[in-house]
Amino acid sequence: MQYEYTTHMVQVAHIAEYPTALGNTCKLLKDKGLSTYHDTEEAIMSILENTASDSSNLHVCMGSSHCGTFFREYSQGKTPFIEKEPIKLVEYGGRYWVAEGKHRICAAKQYGIQKVEAQIYPLEKDWYTCIAEINVPGSCRFSHTFVRGGGAHGEIAILWVVSPKEFKPRAFDSSYALRLDESMNTNGKKVELFPGLSYSIACRVRRHGLIKRRYVVSVDVEVAIEPIRCLTKIWLMKGPAKALHYGDCVTAENLDTVFRVGLWRNIHLQHNVNEAPK
Repeated sequence: MQYEYTTHMVQVAHIAEYPTALGNTCKLLKDKGLSTYHDTEEAIMSILENTASDSSNLHVCMGSSHCGTFFREYSQGKTPFIEKEPIKLVEYGGRYWVAEGKHRICAAKQYGIQKVEAQIYPLEKDWYTCIAEINVPGSCRFSHTFVRGGGAHGEIAILWVVSPKEFKPRAFDSSYALRLDESMNTNGKKVELFPGLSYSIACRVRRHGLIKRRYVVSVDVEVAIEPIRCLTKIWLMKGPAKALHYGDCVTAENLDTVFRVGLWRNIHLQHNVNEAPK
């Protein structure tokens, strides 16, 4: 990071969350059968948060050559390797997120360390605060119609997911929200993305007019979200067909959220849902 920073002591309690990008060297995640390369951020966060007060898990961490060293340094009132490899945090409004030094911050949280020394890089905007969940599972239906070469009416569903690694996302990709429209037609057949999340899309085409024929397309969508499902990101939105169908720039914050779980952040609100995957 090449930005201006200050160096001072930071209350560990003010570091907003556990870092989850811990690679394959985290002994605790291995002990729990998880990997940052194969499991979702949400699954890893759940393990880290729910094991912090368990002494048996602390014993696992202490058995790691890296984290055991961190503990010995912390117990002497030192922040490990601060001179050679400083911890780097980004900050907004008195809250911090980890940029570098993820294992040391994870260890500090696990061990109950009060303060760490770090380089602090201020943010101009609050990009990383997590957005509140809207978690009411069930089946949601949407419909819209459009005239080819003409107007559109109704509402279009937007689905943004991060599929767990063991399930192929097909057209879905974590970098993009996708419109559930004619291009995703399943002919009414239910498609399961992964356990707990499925969708179906049915399209009908009608001809209108005798002299000047017009083709009217009706699109009916159903998204089913189960109470028990994979721990991952799911964000279901809806918006007016007249704006979404013809590719206007529409950001996530301008749409109505129907369902949202997972570690979505303020920065995701700026995503243009009409941006096509490359």
